[in-house]
Amino acid sequence: MKYPKNFGVNIKPRRETDYFLGGSSLDETKINPSGDWSAYLPLKEYQNLGVETMACVIFSALNCLEIVLNFKYKESINFSDRFTAKMSNTTKRGNWMTIVGDSIRNDGLVLESDYPSVWTNWDAYYKPIPQELIHLGTKSKERYKINNEWIIPTNIEYLVNALKIAPIQIVVHAWDKQVNGIYQRTEKALNHAVVLINSVPGQYWEIFDSYDSIVKKLAWDYKIQHGFKYSIIKNKMEFIRIKNYSAVYLLKGNKAYPINDSADYLNLEIDWSAVKEVSKEEFSQYEKMIKKLYTFIR
Repeated sequence: MKYPKNFGVNIKPRRETDYFLGGSSLDETKINPSGDWSAYLPLKEYQNLGVETMACVIFSALNCLEIVLNFKYKESINFSDRFTAKMSNTTKRGNWMTIVGDSIRNDGLVLESDYPSVWTNWDAYYKPIPQELIHLGTKSKERYKINNEWIIPTNIEYLVNALKIAPIQIVVHAWDKQVNGIYQRTEKALNHAVVLINSVPGQYWEIFDSYDSIVKKLAWDYKIQHGFKYSIIKNKMEFIRIKNYSAVYLLKGNKAYPINDSADYLNLEIDWSAVKEVSKEEFSQYEKMIKKLYTFIR
């Protein structure tokens, strides 16, 4: 297959304000000692289905977050690539990791089901986003805390260790020749952002792509640059109900918002057992709201 010259990487210089792994306050616990994320991969999605979106930086960034959510919380989430591509001002030259990372933290995220991809043409994919969806993205920041930081991908030992903390967004050249199913090192220009998901020391790296064969193997000496690590934490939400009553409320300050049922109650993974039960007198201290906070608990 003939590949384009660039899949959407528009390389920018690093900023003085950027964080580096080992230099920030983020949790750097090696949550996955195997360094293998292949069992937690999200839905396969392609950045080109007849229209090249130049959004490889967005697809790989959101894939990183979806993998970590699946690993940490057993949540199979599919965020809207199209939403973040537009909110981060992706152009026909592509985008860059810190710009996309800033958008994810500042603009938030919406689900693919809220803003699905439209592939008819470039203008349709990147048309202005409705204000209600922008608001929905902003509300998602109340549910998730997301951070990012650079790593040093040219140090193999460092990169292997970083994989034990999270899948890593990397920039590579896509693609040159293969030998026994493994893409060989090339000095051609960097042009694509993908997710590093596993290493087989001395043999090859495995990546999760957004183009044709999704999982690919890269030679152990493959040129890998610009490593970027995401972290995502679910903000704890507090839910209560009056003893002997079935209705459940989400607390937000001194306000109690009703929610529908356990399908809405995404903060608990199994059942309602952690909902705090209170007396009617205790409940009376909260202002009972009528409107449901769908966007807050989604």
